[in-house]
Amino acid sequence: MAEGYSDYHSPPPLPDSIIDGELPGSLPGPSSSLVSLSHSDGSKTVKIKTTAVNTHLLGKIFSFFPKSIFLISDSGNVRTADSQGKFGLSWRDDENHWTCHGDTITPPPPTHQLATESDSSNELQYCYQGRGRGKSKASSKWIPHVSASKAKPPGVYNETEFMKTIGIYRYKDGVYEKVGNFPVRLNEERANIAHVKQVVSQESFKGEEVVIVDVDFLKIPDTSSTRGSLFWKNPNKKISAILEEDYSRTRSTFPKNVAGSKRFHPDEKQSLIFEERLRKVEKSLDVSQQKDKVLLLDSEVASLKLKLAKANDILQRVLTSFRCTLCMKCPVLPAYKSPCCEEVLGCYNCIQQWLDTQPSCPFCRASMTPESLVDIPVIKPLFDALSEIDESN
Repeated sequence: MAEGYSDYHSPPPLPDSIIDGELPGSLPGPSSSLVSLSHSDGSKTVKIKTTAVNTHLLGKIFSFFPKSIFLISDSGNVRTADSQGKFGLSWRDDENHWTCHGDTITPPPPTHQLATESDSSNELQYCYQGRGRGKSKASSKWIPHVSASKAKPPGVYNETEFMKTIGIYRYKDGVYEKVGNFPVRLNEERANIAHVKQVVSQESFKGEEVVIVDVDFLKIPDTSSTRGSLFWKNPNKKISAILEEDYSRTRSTFPKNVAGSKRFHPDEKQSLIFEERLRKVEKSLDVSQQKDKVLLLDSEVASLKLKLAKANDILQRVLTSFRCTLCMKCPVLPAYKSPCCEEVLGCYNCIQQWLDTQPSCPFCRASMTPESLVDIPVIKPLFDALSEIDESN
């Protein structure tokens, strides 16, 4: 059996579809710089740092061909990668969840193993019935192996598949309202109106007849131009499905009976897109300016606190220097200092009472009389201010 496939080469190794351990670029715990990304079929959801989101990483996580990957947010915004494979996501974006779409990497068919010795013996029994040891006559009829494989040879990939999201609309209270999205798995053969109608009808409308419409709610015809992946793989092409009976009854009023819809000229659409982007940029700048103002105010407050602490320290030293040595209060004028060590003694009455009991300096204990006291020339307004501060403390 191995000889039938000797001309085929083994397929190139494929990237792993699942990454063991922590994802590159991810951070533990909640963070404003993390963004949530989900597979287009909803089978897997991961959180990755916004600056680490690229086609190579997403291709490994979701088993997509990197060059085919694009992102769609919950609000319908589409983000494609740049030449380096990055999507330019930022923590400043309003979107925090994106759905990843792309061409699925289909694994190659299993390689054919060489027949074992037991398989060979069984095969010979099927191929040559009646042949045995001895002189028995061999059967002239050859019977092919009953388990001969019809699979494709190694290295031949299955046809590339892709996902297309179809918007589901329901007619209610005179308007069409979007009730959800339905992803349809397509390939080159199944990418046509008939197949999409059949799948969406069975899965979302309980088998009722549906109509496939475009972004302006106009019916998409089943023609050669609407068949194949070239038409259906375009990420910017919005395709929706509605009930056929509702479409027949309300098509004359499209699109004004669609909730929240307007008919725009292409230039007006582009203008609205630019206005929305400008609004987001202005909002981001406002937030940045507010943060800068807060940082500036914090810096000014810290500087004022430092100056106030320094002023309080100087004030306390001045108060301590002009405090009466005996009553420990701001001296009552006239104030005096000692002639020996020139320290501020304080109030005249306090010093007089001290000298009546012991005629010596309270600091250095040198001999001192009332006549030897030195008057301190103090400016009265300054002295009054010091007295008020001392009383407030």
